[in-house]
This record gives sequence, structure tokens and C-alpha cells, in this order.
Amino acid sequence: MATFTKITRPTNLSRWAFFANEKDQNFDQLAGGDREYILRVRAANKPVVTVLYRNSGKYRWNVAIDMIEGFDDQHRVKLSPFGSQLAFDIMHSVSSVQTDDDPLFVSFGDARYSSIDDAIFVANLLTALPDDCFLFSE
Repeated sequence: MATFTKITRPTNLSRWAFFANEKDQNFDQLAGGDREYILRVRAANKPVVTVLYRNSGKYRWNVAIDMIEGFDDQHRVKLSPFGSQLAFDIMHSVSSVQTDDDPLFVSFGDARYSSIDDAIFVANLLTALPDDCFLFSE
């Protein structure tokens, strides 16, 4: 019988990062953020950055940056080549990362970590990406 661990939102996680636990109700719907979070990041013209905790496996902490869910609905935003490389470098800057993903992020990128501290570190850096990392549609 599987046991579940309830993980609460880390206090040192940026307010611009969404946090979800596999044990949360509607986990699949929460994976990109709840309505309140999505509206807040769109109003601030930011990407969606999520930290998801899964209850099994070595790499339990998933961090994702999602350009499609974030920003204003009317304007599609992508990562610039500089931003894509920077996001990739940030996601691979820590030792507990599972390295099997594509180095080119345009609209979405994610990585999994075995350490909560590394996941928080990465998520906080992604939420602070400068504006020159994004290509805004006209």
C-alpha cells in the first residue's frame, strides 16, 4: 500500500512560482497553476513557473517554465535564444537534476530534481528572468 506525504509550500519559494503536491485534489489541473495564480502572473506579465512534488521516484521535484500559460492571453510570448539558453543553464546548474531534456526551450521547459532545495533555487531564478529573455508578439 502506497503512503503519501503531504508537502506544504516552502516559505522561501518565490510568490511568482506555483507549488503543487501530488496529494492535492485535482493535481492534474493544478499542474499549470490554479486560476488565481494564472491571473496574477498574467497581470504581472510573467511566465508560469511551477514546482510539482511527486510522491515516488528519486527525482520527485519537477520544475517547469511555461510561456503559454503565463503572460496575457492576447499576446503570445516565447523565450528568446538568449532566454532559452539561460533557462536551460539555470535548470542544469544544480547537481540533483535528471539530465535528459532538450536544450532548446521556446514555449515550455522542465526538469526534475532529487532535492527540494535545488528545485526551489531553480524556480526562484526562473521567476526572476529579465525581460530581454522574452520575445513578445506585436
